[in-house]
Amino acid sequence: TESVRRILPLSIVYLDQSVMVLAWCCLRADFRKFMADRITGTVLTSDSFRPRRVALLRDYLQQLLGAR
Repeated sequence: TESVRRILPLSIVYLDQSVMVLAWCCLRADFRKFMADRITGTVLTSDSFRPRRVALLRDYLQQLLGAR
């Protein structure tokens, strides 16, 4: 199902057959992985999340390590 999301992109991940965007999803208030080839459009805003980026990456890594 198509949806409109506001995301804070954290990383681009290159896999064998695809490219994923790791991001904080503002709609779900959680980390999500989006398949780049399924993103149909983007809107560039002047908003910056630079001060939060490192903290978000740290939180994502903690979540990954805690899942093991």
